[in-house]
Amino acid sequence: MKICLNNLGPIDKAEFSLGDFTVICGKNNTGKTYVTYVLYCFLDFWNNEYRLPIDKSIMDELFSNGSISLDLQKFITQANEILKRAAKEFSSPHIMARVFAADRERFEDTNISIELDVSRLKVLQQKNYEVNYSYGIKNKSFINISRNSNILDIKLLVDSKEIIDRNMMELVMSPISNTIKTLVFSSILPQPFISSAERTGSAIFQKELDFTTSKIVDILRDREKSKDFHPLDILQTYTSRYPIPVRKNVDFIRGLSSIEKQKSFIYESYPNILKLFGDIIGGSYKTEKKTSTIYYIPKYNKKLRLTIPESSSCARSLLDLGYYIRHVAKPNDLLMIDEPEMNLHPESQRKLARLLATLVNIGIKVYITTHSDYIVKEISTLIVLNQDVSYIKKIAEHAKYSKLELLNKESVRVYTTKCDKTRRGINPKRCGIYLEENSSSQEEGISVPNFDETINQISRMQNDIIFGE
Repeated sequence: MKICLNNLGPIDKAEFSLGDFTVICGKNNTGKTYVTYVLYCFLDFWNNEYRLPIDKSIMDELFSNGSISLDLQKFITQANEILKRAAKEFSSPHIMARVFAADRERFEDTNISIELDVSRLKVLQQKNYEVNYSYGIKNKSFINISRNSNILDIKLLVDSKEIIDRNMMELVMSPISNTIKTLVFSSILPQPFISSAERTGSAIFQKELDFTTSKIVDILRDREKSKDFHPLDILQTYTSRYPIPVRKNVDFIRGLSSIEKQKSFIYESYPNILKLFGDIIGGSYKTEKKTSTIYYIPKYNKKLRLTIPESSSCARSLLDLGYYIRHVAKPNDLLMIDEPEMNLHPESQRKLARLLATLVNIGIKVYITTHSDYIVKEISTLIVLNQDVSYIKKIAEHAKYSKLELLNKESVRVYTTKCDKTRRGINPKRCGIYLEENSSSQEEGISVPNFDETINQISRMQNDIIFGE
């Protein structure tokens, strides 16, 4: 999947392709957050809000005959045209303003495009795919959707006369759209999960959100005091000051106690990943059922229970990742982490890089932004160790690297954000920021000159101090 961003914040133009493991590096204030938020929010928009355009003639036939059949191959052929329309709607100023919690005027000339390699699109081969969709208090089923090879069979389970208004029409079109997106596009456009850089401050966000909720309740209670009151006034008054990815992250952390009974495929099939994660944080998390309080239990004293605010910054920083891995992760997800090295010792950063590589190898796509040379060098090591060379195999075995941690060069894409004022467009507020893909090979791993230059400067300075006159 190729993403092209134009006129977004400080970015004039930036292009990148999403790999199985995507790494974005770069100095501060060079647009990494813009790139990350746009990618997350587009995928969230696509999966949860955008509705595929269904031809009126198809809907007319469904309401006239009570059933239709759709060839899913048609949507593969039209994939890039469909994505073009979705990206255009997503990059509208009012949606961009919602994504970044900023003024819409900042995004009047923003343009985002998404392009797929159509040859990689295949209809999801899921056996016995059939589902009924229902609505109302009695959960009355109104539509049945099933698949026979590449053909989607759709049947109305209610009389078409019952579908008399626009809301009911949307009720029918939405499940058709969602089914097509699942069966045709889900392998290329994954469901995203984000761990934002603001994750350690979730307790502060929670208090503010709870406060805002109570204020809305107070306003609704006083609604009779004003004849001119309208509920939409609340939306205009109490808009969020936080970008969508931050709010999504906070909402996830606020709801951790409600997902504790769920078990992800990692929990069921890859217990070693849970063990490695526990090794990184030096303990485990536990939720008390009665109070829904989350505790951190350190390995050195399993009788000790620390609340999250009492716990180390490492335990707080990786809280959402721990619950994601254990309870909600699904194959083909896109796990996005902004600065995974936050609050981690270099040894833990290396272990986290190995854990993320393992997730890639079991079917979860990973995207990170990072300032950590330790993480990038460890990813590079995981690439180099994945060679059919006897002495390299011995090194990997001696250092206790498992096969599931090693990476193919083709699965990793590393980009560096750069600023070049000569590339700046006509808008003086932008900085000529773009993305440059870093070179890599299976034999030498990946190179990030941005880090190497800084490390070399420090080394030269140390040599001058030690050996200089």
